[in-house]
Amino acid sequence: MNANKAEPRRTKASLSGELSDFLIEFSAALQKHSMYPPGHPVLGPSAESVFSRLSVLLASHGSLSIGVAREQLIIEGVATDSSHALLRSLADRLHHHELGAISFAEGVVPTEIAEVLELISTEPERTGRPLGRETEEVLKGRPHVRLHPVRYDSLKLRNGSGRSASSESGVHLWIGLAQAALAARQETDSAEQSYDPAEVARAIDSNSGESAYDQVIIGYMVQIAGDLKDANPLEENDLRERFSSLLGKLKPETLQRLLRMGGDVRQRQEFLDNAAQGVGVDAVLELVKAAAEDRQSDISRWMMQLLSKMARHARAEGHTSRYRADESLRDQVRELLSGWKLENPNPTEYEQALGRMASGAPVTRMRGISARKPEAERIYRMSLEASVAGEALQTAVDDLLDAGDVSLIVRSLKEAPPGPAGVNDAVAHTWDRLAEPAVIRRIVAQESPDSESLDAVLVRAGVDAGDALLDRLASSESLALRRQTFDRIVGLGPGVIPMAVQRIEQPEAVPWYVLRNVLALLSVFEGLPDGFTPIPMREHENPQVRYEALKLSLRVPDERDASVAIALGDSVGRIVALGVAAAEYGAPPSTEPRLLEFALDSSGEAELRLPAIRALGRFRTDRVRSALLEVAAPRRRFMRSVPPEATPETCAALRILRSEWSEDPEVQVLLSLAIAAGDDAVRKAAQ
Repeated sequence: MNANKAEPRRTKASLSGELSDFLIEFSAALQKHSMYPPGHPVLGPSAESVFSRLSVLLASHGSLSIGVAREQLIIEGVATDSSHALLRSLADRLHHHELGAISFAEGVVPTEIAEVLELISTEPERTGRPLGRETEEVLKGRPHVRLHPVRYDSLKLRNGSGRSASSESGVHLWIGLAQAALAARQETDSAEQSYDPAEVARAIDSNSGESAYDQVIIGYMVQIAGDLKDANPLEENDLRERFSSLLGKLKPETLQRLLRMGGDVRQRQEFLDNAAQGVGVDAVLELVKAAAEDRQSDISRWMMQLLSKMARHARAEGHTSRYRADESLRDQVRELLSGWKLENPNPTEYEQALGRMASGAPVTRMRGISARKPEAERIYRMSLEASVAGEALQTAVDDLLDAGDVSLIVRSLKEAPPGPAGVNDAVAHTWDRLAEPAVIRRIVAQESPDSESLDAVLVRAGVDAGDALLDRLASSESLALRRQTFDRIVGLGPGVIPMAVQRIEQPEAVPWYVLRNVLALLSVFEGLPDGFTPIPMREHENPQVRYEALKLSLRVPDERDASVAIALGDSVGRIVALGVAAAEYGAPPSTEPRLLEFALDSSGEAELRLPAIRALGRFRTDRVRSALLEVAAPRRRFMRSVPPEATPETCAALRILRSEWSEDPEVQVLLSLAIAAGDDAVRKAAQ
């Protein structure tokens, strides 16, 4: 192993061209089957095109499995890009059908593909029954194509322990992983599976190692690790506990098999890196061991013993070093992964040093503050007992601060007895000392300050702690620590705003993450500081800065229209969504073409299309009328018109047409057809 200081540039694993082309062809064929009735001449060639692409893949793979992770598909161990509109739409359609996976085997014929396309193209809202709830005959009635269900209404992460619930996406990812794992054992039909990690691990262990199976399993594992990556590893999280338990219960050879996943080194590196930041410390160690075995690397037994020792400290409930040990373990593992070599480069002297550290033998004698700490603690406690404040107390407090023992100081203050007149002078003096800005700066500068103690100090310091916290927010490399610091700054109240604004008076000279953090902080409070304007930053090169600056710019009345136009013209989806949402409450005429583009994109994302339609209600132009008629147009079935489909977009368009163009002949025809519809939502929108 070799731990390099510089973090290498990571390349995110991506689909091969053949796989990407197949998914796009499959999605396009589904759209055609949704548009045309059965037997239409255009449907046969579309199924043939899918068959041609699939045959090439099956010739080299033997079988192919596609996992469904709500907004993404997982194929060949790689997750599709959730920002790819066509593939995201395909994933969303399969998710609404409550399908966890689709598998294809060699020997598939075009008629099987055509049947599957016809089944999936039918909207669950129309039939009232997703495919995932159909019978075995429907799901597995074709010899070479299988549809594997996931029943989301009954499959939950059971959280009876009072711990924080996992994210909704995490729930679906865990269910998808468990469903794919158990599918091979024919156990997916139980309506009340709890998907215990031990049960899922046994299913994965017992599998023969079929390539398509492993690819789907590791694909879900990569997504779960990514979902957990940015979460605080010390916060209780049901998904983390389940996933970590699964990794710990898998056999070593199974982990090695999954890590190989077809030899995709980039995907393995991404998974290990994310897992090192997101899963439990015991699971991190299991992954390191499995990766070392798989790479045939000579990982030092002393290094593993040292990492195990750090893991024990990270598991110690209530221990002041818990957070530091957890962070240190993960940082060390990430460094090892970033520069892992095939041979052990450690010289003999380094191995001996690791051995002394792992066994707990002291490497050096205590010097400096370590030697003074016991005496400082004794003087400090005596001063509290006697309620005596003076130079000796201040020196003792400073020595304990230098030793990083804020928690000892605060805990002792809370436990100290009252003084002779009900006031303990030593306690009052120490609290005043801790609340000084210079002392707070020393406390927050620690790698992992004790949260409870720091919060107790901040209550007494108030806004005076603002500068120290803002500096720490700008300098910390730990995402978890930055989040905690941000929340503490917000807790100081509006009085911290002038300090924050002062840090970005010259935006061009400030790092982007400082700009982003300060702008995000300002958005928490109402209004904008006097003399401050976010306008110059709304076209910043960094999208996160642009997003926060545009959010604030929308509060400036004279700049609101310009801000909406800039957001709508951006290339980043999150910023565009901000602009579309703001346009509902007013937008300049120049944005009409852009809003029309979103409104008419039937394959686009609902979070853009629906608010764009609503925003167009403010533009009373012929182009808007025509576009809304197109959105709410009746469908054609067997040479006759049938009422518009009951979608939120259709209903929104009908309401606007009824409100603004009720006298228009074309609109009147459409409204009459909608009123005659059997669907209540469509009828109410048109009445």
